[in-house]
Amino acid sequence: MKCRMGLARISRALGATITDPRAPSCVVGFFCPQHGAPVLPGKERPPSPNLAASWFFCPQAREKFGSGSLWWVYASFLCALMVGCVGDDTPLDVWEPKELQSYPNPFTADDPLWSPQPRREKPLEIVVLPNEKKAYVSLQGIPDDPGRHVVVLDVDQQKVLTRIEVGSSPTGLAVHPSGKWVVVCNRFSNFVSVIDTTKDVVSQRIPADYYMTEAVFSPDGTALYLTNRWLDSTIRWDVSTKENKLKVLKRYEPGISVGTNPRDLAISADGKTLAVGGLTGLTMSLIDTVTWKETKRVNVGAPANGLIFYEDFLVVATLSASTHHLPFAGPDTNGDGHPGDGTPNVNFQDLQNEIAIYHRHGGDEVIRYTSDTICCKDYRDVDPTNLAQRGDLLPPKEQWKVGGALPEQVALGLLGDEINVYVTYSGSDELQRFILNKSTGKLTSGPIVQTTGHNPHGVAVAGGKVLVAHRLSETVGFYDATTLVPMGTAAVGNLKPGPFPATDAEIGELVNFVTARFTVDGDQSCTHCHREGGNIDKAFSMPLTKYPGVGLRMTMAYRGAADTRPWFFESAMDQDNFRPVINEFARIENFCCSDYTLWPDGAPADCAQNPPPECASAPNPVSLDGFGVVRNPAEVQQPPYPRPTPFVTRDAFFADAALKTIGRTKSFGDGLFFEDPTTGEKQPIALDFDGITRSLGLFLLTNTGLLPNPNSPSRSAVDRGRAIFESPSAGCATCHPAPAFTVSTMVNPFNLPFLLGPVVTPLRTADGVNLDLFSKGFMDTFPLVDMQTCDEVCGVELCTENPSACDDIRNIFLGVPTLRGIWDRADSMLHHGKAQGLREVLATPGHPVLLPGETGFNERDGVVDTHGGTSHLTAQELRDLIDYLLTL
Repeated sequence: MKCRMGLARISRALGATITDPRAPSCVVGFFCPQHGAPVLPGKERPPSPNLAASWFFCPQAREKFGSGSLWWVYASFLCALMVGCVGDDTPLDVWEPKELQSYPNPFTADDPLWSPQPRREKPLEIVVLPNEKKAYVSLQGIPDDPGRHVVVLDVDQQKVLTRIEVGSSPTGLAVHPSGKWVVVCNRFSNFVSVIDTTKDVVSQRIPADYYMTEAVFSPDGTALYLTNRWLDSTIRWDVSTKENKLKVLKRYEPGISVGTNPRDLAISADGKTLAVGGLTGLTMSLIDTVTWKETKRVNVGAPANGLIFYEDFLVVATLSASTHHLPFAGPDTNGDGHPGDGTPNVNFQDLQNEIAIYHRHGGDEVIRYTSDTICCKDYRDVDPTNLAQRGDLLPPKEQWKVGGALPEQVALGLLGDEINVYVTYSGSDELQRFILNKSTGKLTSGPIVQTTGHNPHGVAVAGGKVLVAHRLSETVGFYDATTLVPMGTAAVGNLKPGPFPATDAEIGELVNFVTARFTVDGDQSCTHCHREGGNIDKAFSMPLTKYPGVGLRMTMAYRGAADTRPWFFESAMDQDNFRPVINEFARIENFCCSDYTLWPDGAPADCAQNPPPECASAPNPVSLDGFGVVRNPAEVQQPPYPRPTPFVTRDAFFADAALKTIGRTKSFGDGLFFEDPTTGEKQPIALDFDGITRSLGLFLLTNTGLLPNPNSPSRSAVDRGRAIFESPSAGCATCHPAPAFTVSTMVNPFNLPFLLGPVVTPLRTADGVNLDLFSKGFMDTFPLVDMQTCDEVCGVELCTENPSACDDIRNIFLGVPTLRGIWDRADSMLHHGKAQGLREVLATPGHPVLLPGETGFNERDGVVDTHGGTSHLTAQELRDLIDYLLTL
């Protein structure tokens, strides 16, 4: 019977190719012994194991022998006989459930900062049945300790009915239009769970690839669409509901390639258009479900978070497209053919929060709304009337409607004739309602409220209520759908250790995800750029470079930070030196007693206790470029705006924010403490600026955040790649030694320096000036960084006359980024983000592995093999090396 089923499926698919969605799904276990697993076009990762596990789908063999040959038929028969093809009706002796295992955390009780942490379950997504009586909430957990349950809520009673065990790290949920089933995407399991909503039990487990992330049903319930983070693809399953069972009739796998780390989906009311947003990519894909083709890749310029259709309009929660570059200088970072990125600000003040409206047909942008704090709350802000700072480049004030930080998820609710759009702001603990104009797609601002829990994520509407999953607080909040007045909460996660936060590391976790509560203008968070601890797919102009607003620096992922210190490309920081990062969110210039433009010789000694009149009368300082702070507003034709905060010191500002957000002004003392040198007694520390920044560093040590790797190391290509990686001729393992695959304070077998000279050509201006250089402020702020001085390169005499005389040949020294988890890294790589993927990172110019249009960056000013020896490798050998790297 099993053989007959496999042969039938193989015979139906004899005409399928590797890019053909008609191919069935085959169980992991067999790879082509000669060619290994085939790689999808444009991918640098093994394809779906369900699709690529058998000889049948080896494209090289197929090309050599042809699908009509007897060899091919025999191989197909062998696949069917020995492996079998799976659907939801596959016999259990053929398919077995499996799950990925978390990385071990190197931060252990041996470290003096370690303390036991409570197990939290992190409620993430929430869906409501069509009858609006029950809601389902996924408890995702964390990568180190994944959740395993979905909670069922009674919407009317606002209480938990039951908990249902599903797979590992349940994430996305989808309700069948009939209301009979809820599909659960389990990120770390090789199946999706189907919940029978009449009994609230798991009735089926449908085999699937790891990292199915989100799902949505077609309006008629005959198709299920899923995003896969591992494969960067959107997948379709045709389903049947006969025999009171959700049965997969046909799988369109590996699906349609979309942007990096696809997550959220939305389906139009007629079921003909599917929208897919990328969590770390900068695009949104529009897919015609009839032809099953991508019709447009919309350049959003930022991650497309939650999205939803209303008739011909598509609402997308996103961020600003800015890269923090100057408007008309430096590289063309926004792709408009002109230098700069066309925004008037630079650095973190460009980090805005936006909601974009698109036409369903064609994907044209209708209007884009931005933060309502875009102006005048920070010394670097630009006023639209200030033409000297190019304020005319700001969007008009009527578009300043986004009231919170990091628009995460959106939901639609109909109240009479009003079409309401609800948005959760995960970075500022807020919920906002908008009214959508049916004819124009434009939004009218409604109320905005502080949520009753931290880090609001999933949102749904039912029975005149808005339900919000508070991810950090382990609760679901209920809000009036019109006024957003809180109506109650339900505890769905683990609150036995006490309300969140309950430890010092959890204070840091709160700061990481809800940073906006600790910023001057309430706009930014760490997770704007470090999405889920990773990084978004673009380089920025970062603060304190020598040539601000024109250089490039790729934001790094901070997963696995415990044993990779010192951190970031410059190897500049550890858990005790996080001050410079948070400084960008609350600059000292905004606080009277530390404003050096107001007090060039230092503020009065009792400024904090007895603020002088200037603290109330002197306006906020201003800046032409984000760094050149000036005191006289008339010099830049900007009105004298008051200071953005009544607090005259930054420590008082942070202590007040901690009290309002956390309910305390001191740490718990389990990880952040002062140890009395005489008695040895440990005392909690103040949650001032230093305390808050130290809490963030502690969180990065405590929670590694490394996503379990789905790429199998048990393949001949990986073995060959490992041999190349460890060979002296390639030299990879010297600078990237296991187990951290970086040089760190904990891993350095060859005693290398933490900072090495650049291994690729620096980013330079047209006349050769090195744009990678640090400013003096950067050098003063980060004591670990290093850069050649002008004097040592060109001599004192020349540099005294012109300190920038040698900037074309001076160099910075960089750290060694970890390779662990690189399978899930954004495709923009190297310190300046110029390399698009591992092929470009590893290959020398003109290497045969490169695809048309790709560039090999393994060279320094024309000298090849400066980033490892790869020029002697064949294309296959370099692919083997990449296969190995993707298993780390």
